[in-house]
Amino acid sequence: MNDLSRFANHYWFKYKRAGACSELRGRVCIQVVFVSSPNAPWSERSQNDFWKIAFDAREILLSQARHYGVPLEIDFRGLVMNVPAGQEHNFVPYLPSFFHRPTLAQAQDYYKDYYSCDEAPIIFVVNADGRSYAQNDKRGDMWDYDEMSVLRRPFCPGLFMHELLHQYGAQDYYFPAWLTNLAAQYAPTSVMLSGSYHDIDEVSAYLIGWTSRLSARSQWFLEQTLCITEESHRRALEEEWKKKVY
Repeated sequence: MNDLSRFANHYWFKYKRAGACSELRGRVCIQVVFVSSPNAPWSERSQNDFWKIAFDAREILLSQARHYGVPLEIDFRGLVMNVPAGQEHNFVPYLPSFFHRPTLAQAQDYYKDYYSCDEAPIIFVVNADGRSYAQNDKRGDMWDYDEMSVLRRPFCPGLFMHELLHQYGAQDYYFPAWLTNLAAQYAPTSVMLSGSYHDIDEVSAYLIGWTSRLSARSQWFLEQTLCITEESHRRALEEEWKKKVY
């Protein structure tokens, strides 16, 4: 049984192919932007330490892609964006002048053409403690859903994967709060449940375009989560963000 029509109105399906990127396949060139300020500088050594994590994340992603039979190449390009002291967490106003483009979507299109790749997701990295996230609301003309990912310490490969996959439509499995226990039953080692894990579960694989079929277990998980709405997700997200610490 693989008729997924009954999930057409599932909240998560709203974002399948609706993020900054469409499907995680083909040649992907990830633009890593090191957001550097006098308070949170990026030295050559600290950049090298981060690249080790990014390369580990790439190897895991490639291995997972092979498991699903998906052709995937991942390249990286590094950029440094210098911002004034104290602005490392508030760098959004500096993006148009940094990219010489009014929107990140236009910046991505430029990099896709320049590097002749299928996708060019942008990841911002801040050398300071705090909550990592993928941009998922609208703020004027700058933003589209999940147009960028922001990573903050502590860095690890699973965190890199988790926030990148958001740009392709994958969803968090840890809020609303009841979802955590349910997801732990369904996919206890999914990277969308925790950045400590590295597995890309079948529902996440479907959302990022890696599979068109879902097992009975995955469909059970979708059945249990049909009650999630945009409003309940928004409230849960607001509660989650109250916990953020910089």
